[in-house]
Amino acid sequence: MQLIDFVHYCSCFICQSVRSSKHWELISTGGSPFLRLVKTYEFRNLPSRKSPVVNSNFIDLTIGNDPSSADHGCGELCSVEYHVVFNESYGVPMLLFNIYREYLGRMNMEDTWDALELSKEASSSKQYETLTMVEHPLLFRPFLCLHPCKTNDILSSLKSGNPIITFLSTYGRFVNLNVSDLPTYDCEFGES
Repeated sequence: MQLIDFVHYCSCFICQSVRSSKHWELISTGGSPFLRLVKTYEFRNLPSRKSPVVNSNFIDLTIGNDPSSADHGCGELCSVEYHVVFNESYGVPMLLFNIYREYLGRMNMEDTWDALELSKEASSSKQYETLTMVEHPLLFRPFLCLHPCKTNDILSSLKSGNPIITFLSTYGRFVNLNVSDLPTYDCEFGES
């Protein structure tokens, strides 16, 4: 895939996204354009970043039947920002993302592994080969990415009218990007 192909597929992707109300955006900066989607998810079992404040001046009371102290099983709402950029080295789309915890900022890589339960998909020895921290090639900020080294092989074996939809349908599930978040339309390269 060349950059011109990526730009065309992004344009087709956005056209169908608008038609199907999927809320993807095409962002153009000084470099090539990229796709962007921000979603809010509820994550359960996130590691706590704050340690409880202990004050020795207060008496510690445990009230067994106090409904306000019950665990309601609620998770933590987090925003996930997805970007699809063109990786010139590999000639493929690359999925970048960050998870933001309310009031705590961007989640680190280890907390992201826990939140997305990626340890179920990859062994601990392969974690850093699969999910890496990179500088966004256009925004120059840190983002997590699924490493693009195998993307070309997968896209070559799965023919479709729009490789970006195929790419996101294949890789998105690892980062909570559901197929329902994607447009279903495939356009051929020659269409406008």
